[in-house]
Amino acid sequence: MYYQAKSSASNIAQTTKLQLLDTKNAGQSLIELLVALVILGIISCYAMSSMSLLHRKNALQKTADEIKQAIYFAKTEAVINAHTVTLTPLLEQGNWSLGMRLFIDNNLHHYIKDSPFIRVWSWNHKAIRISWHGFESEHYLRFSPDLLERTANGYFIIQDDLNNSVKIVLNRLARVVEQRTPAAVSIQHNIVGLRSPGATQ
Repeated sequence: MYYQAKSSASNIAQTTKLQLLDTKNAGQSLIELLVALVILGIISCYAMSSMSLLHRKNALQKTADEIKQAIYFAKTEAVINAHTVTLTPLLEQGNWSLGMRLFIDNNLHHYIKDSPFIRVWSWNHKAIRISWHGFESEHYLRFSPDLLERTANGYFIIQDDLNNSVKIVLNRLARVVEQRTPAAVSIQHNIVGLRSPGATQ
């Protein structure tokens, strides 16, 4: 009887010890699971941020490439067909961010509604702003077949919502040079521009 009671007590103690170990292991497993979930969450946030930046960069470069293609096309059209052509914003408000239209030049250098046009380029990148700063005008570019009359010199600024920008420069012969400016450099230039000449650091 004594040995049976002692054996039963030992079995109970052993069972209790195993239950405590199982509870401890379960607690450790839960903590490990939570840590793993936190790490996965951090990695996912970083990956989403990187994908977003990559998407913006691709959209910026794609728009720059489309503008360069439009310029090359306009130059070729002017030379091959021996007439002066004009590029203007798709809408007459001067907003180049929506696209551009190519047509045979007129005295106003503006597209007349319902008149024929040669080609239209349009893009829908809402986070990208485009502006043209030309020697002749900020509202149009002219391309002439005569080398002495070409006046399409100036530059496009293509900028996203993170201040990354691409500058497409055209000389008097409408030759194209692309310059890229990272966001950090753009912000630094803006800060320097805001400083007064007598300001000290």
